[in-house]
Amino acid sequence: MSALSSGELAVVVELLGAEIAREDAPAIAAAITDLRAGLPVFRAIAAELVRAGETTDD
Repeated sequence: MSALSSGELAVVVELLGAEIAREDAPAIAAAITDLRAGLPVFRAIAAELVRAGETTDD
């Protein structure tokens, strides 16, 4: 797990506030890492569903 980058930290502060960003930075960084790890699978499944929808919609 890596720490939040300055850009990520700025977004977290904007969305959740400085106190939460400060207190929960390690957990937030872990969540971002997990999200990034899962995105390729999500993209592949989403693309498959879109293709399937395109072939069944008339």
